[in-house]
Amino acid sequence: MNLIMKPIFVALLSLISFLSYSQAIEKTETKINSSADLSIFVGGSQALGAYGSAEISDEEAGYAESGSVWGFRLNLRLVEQLKLVFEYSQSNHSFRDQNFTEDLRVRSGQPFSTTAENYRISFAGVGVKFVVGQNKIKAYLNPMFGRTTMIFPEITTRNGSITTTIAESEETMFSYKLNAGVDVTLSPRITLGFNVAYLNLGIVETNSSGTTQQGGQSISQPVELKIPTSVLNSSLSLGYRF
Repeated sequence: MNLIMKPIFVALLSLISFLSYSQAIEKTETKINSSADLSIFVGGSQALGAYGSAEISDEEAGYAESGSVWGFRLNLRLVEQLKLVFEYSQSNHSFRDQNFTEDLRVRSGQPFSTTAENYRISFAGVGVKFVVGQNKIKAYLNPMFGRTTMIFPEITTRNGSITTTIAESEETMFSYKLNAGVDVTLSPRITLGFNVAYLNLGIVETNSSGTTQQGGQSISQPVELKIPTSVLNSSLSLGYRF
């Protein structure tokens, strides 16, 4: 079972368990006319397309593995079924250094070793949340637009006495995101949510530098990276109504 599926099954089990609880307290619960709520969320993040590719034939392969995501959302009620949403989230994806090393070996015919840091993607955006449902369980759709920062990892390869390092680089761009999910009311102020989010950054281009060292000599040259980047996140959230 992959990382993107585990949070889904956990969420479904949680929703089923709390459904009976919500129905039991519905008649005795005091309704709160809240105008805002704040939720924190955590879950899994799947690298899609070329960003998650590790194919030697793919010139735009990003070698990004499945990772994690966390963040928070502030929802401000405009009308009963419409909210204004502010979100900050960050996802982390490790670099497939073993696949990268194998591709270097196949291309050059020489043995290599590779160490690398993680990709990091930070999103800060605003959007509207369309809510459907009047009872304890409400579904929603939440398109968003915002500013995303993507950090490319530092990558170091070694071939005998030759060491080559591609420096960490950072790019910022506008991107769009689509959230969809379900919120379950646990009490007048507390909600449990399940969310699936698609984030598209488009083709991310960055200019870095590569340094090759052998003995006491060092040579540096510019390195240009271009990776179509998108991710699919699934998460559980806990919210508090004001």
